[in-house]
Amino acid sequence: MKLQLYSCFLIRTGIALRSPSAYHPFTTSGTSASFRKQPFDSVNWKKSCGLQRAHMSFYNSIDAAEDESLLADVKIDPYLGTKLGTYRETYCAKYSNIEQGEVLRWIEEQTMKLQKTSMLSGSLSASTLQSLIRMKGAKNVLEIGTYTGFTAIAMAAVASRVVTVDNFKAEPASEDVCREAIKMANVNVSIMKMDAKDALNCLVNEVKEPFDFVFIDGDKKEQIDYYEFLLKHPHLFDPKGVIAVDNTLWYSRVFQSDDKIGDEDTVAVRKFNDHIKRDPRTFVSIIPVRDGITLIQHV
Repeated sequence: MKLQLYSCFLIRTGIALRSPSAYHPFTTSGTSASFRKQPFDSVNWKKSCGLQRAHMSFYNSIDAAEDESLLADVKIDPYLGTKLGTYRETYCAKYSNIEQGEVLRWIEEQTMKLQKTSMLSGSLSASTLQSLIRMKGAKNVLEIGTYTGFTAIAMAAVASRVVTVDNFKAEPASEDVCREAIKMANVNVSIMKMDAKDALNCLVNEVKEPFDFVFIDGDKKEQIDYYEFLLKHPHLFDPKGVIAVDNTLWYSRVFQSDDKIGDEDTVAVRKFNDHIKRDPRTFVSIIPVRDGITLIQHV
């Protein structure tokens, strides 16, 4: 069956974008497990592109991908994988609104001086999170994993309150950047400096009002545990709320089999994607912003 890709998540949140895109480069029986057994056929996909291109007399994305006058100076983002993908995301970020932009740029500059610069979220991801929070009307936000505070401050710019959880063990110097940025932005962000599971156990006993938006960007091997904990505690996570999970495309490593790319984080992200896709309790949509953001709601 050829999939019709609708903006289902936005329709469910009341923003009805009803223009479908019929084209999809593969067919699947509808489950992530069956998709994994049917690896992406790049040869036939390229042939399909060639056939489509033969019917198009106008300049299109296939032409753009080969246009050196456009892409000659583009440095490929490892999350995006191609010059055109990098150029498109840069263009989208340029023409998207973002609040607290000056502070976020400062965070980017400071993060570039650290060791784990790839942990920094992109501007388009921040703008996307702000849009989702605005559309949902979310007030109380929980973030699991913040690094230098980029997404925490982006979300706090449009929400009443953000609680961010990070033990800062990945790179201790990131904590100083995060705390300084919160002061600069003058936003309501509270930091819980501890492991995520411990923080969740504390919050479930202390929270007075449930979180209506949760952004997960923590330990990939624990994501299923975070997800299950949130769903099982409605006084912690509002059943009408939204969970957004970052890095669910994981450098495109999730497309390969375990025997080809089987490091712990890649295997964990694959398992998480499969787990939530099979869960009848929730509605799931992956959007290909930067390294993939998965949106989750109760059905």
